[in-house]
Amino acid sequence: MCQYCQGTSFIDNDLLIEFDDSEELVDTVKVYVTSEAKLFLHNDYGAVAVPINYCPMCGRKLEREGNE
Repeated sequence: MCQYCQGTSFIDNDLLIEFDDSEELVDTVKVYVTSEAKLFLHNDYGAVAVPINYCPMCGRKLEREGNE
């Protein structure tokens, strides 16, 4: 377990990556790992959560809620 995947909420975890590809607007995208085994990307305009199996930083297998 690492500082990117240990929290019970994505807000408890360290920011995985932050980037801004926009040339005209400041549109920073922030990426976190959630405790529900998802990669959570968000900016000022919306958010998306993508299921993942392992933490991209430490390789720990992430467990989804309801899985045994």
